[in-house]
Amino acid sequence: MAEIVEELDRGTNAPAFRIDKKLHQILYRDTARPQYEKEPDAVLPEPIYPMRPDPREMTQREYYKQNAIRTWKSWGKPYFKSRWHSDELRPIIPYLFTEWKCNLDCHYCWSYNNKIKGMTEDVARRSIDWLHGIGSRVIALMGGEPLLRPKFIHKIVYYSAKKDIFVYLPTNGRLMTPEIIDQLGDAGIATFNLAIDSVKLRKSLPKALDPIREQFDYLVKRQRYYGYTVMININICHNNMDDVRELTKIAHDKGIATDYHINESPMTEQDHF
Repeated sequence: MAEIVEELDRGTNAPAFRIDKKLHQILYRDTARPQYEKEPDAVLPEPIYPMRPDPREMTQREYYKQNAIRTWKSWGKPYFKSRWHSDELRPIIPYLFTEWKCNLDCHYCWSYNNKIKGMTEDVARRSIDWLHGIGSRVIALMGGEPLLRPKFIHKIVYYSAKKDIFVYLPTNGRLMTPEIIDQLGDAGIATFNLAIDSVKLRKSLPKALDPIREQFDYLVKRQRYYGYTVMININICHNNMDDVRELTKIAHDKGIATDYHINESPMTEQDHF
């Protein structure tokens, strides 16, 4: 550093408007960076399955009580703590993009490049540990389609649930099997968000209910055995208004929640704007 300063004392080509010419030149010089030993990659523990070989069906009271307690511990307390420690980073609902690939191709979705590699166990574990360390108690697994690697998701759910983290899994359901449902339920998953845009399969709307009807019925049936919740995520498009109504009615009859997204071109691109 002394040599650099001595050299700069003899003159600098920094523009006149620079407040500190010497510092400017020092910062723009390449300096040798310290070499650190790379830590070994972290791995997620292998899930124990089944932890409950023969789960019994909960009563309605037990089911609601379990979810009320989980909601308070993972959403309520962390929220109030984030307000109390408002000068600290305490995200309420972090997203963990485990996958960029998808098994379907929806016209409104940007996740279509199936050449991109998914998240590693090292990144997943370090992310979960870091988020838990700063007070987050919710993790939303995102994609792509997370269930392209069901074993990886099983590990994430198992590891996160052991830390009392509320794990939220969105999926189009095509790769969901009764075995996967039981594995994730047993591991402690909190919510399945099933992305469905239509009842019958159509080329323009591949996320349909009919191809996954059996899995859907099984998923809803097993709620009371594992304590998770189910919701349907519906994208409102110009060509599925009747489907939106029908899917909403199906969800209501099954006693599950719905949420909606409007997916259309910007209003300025419409002919009538």
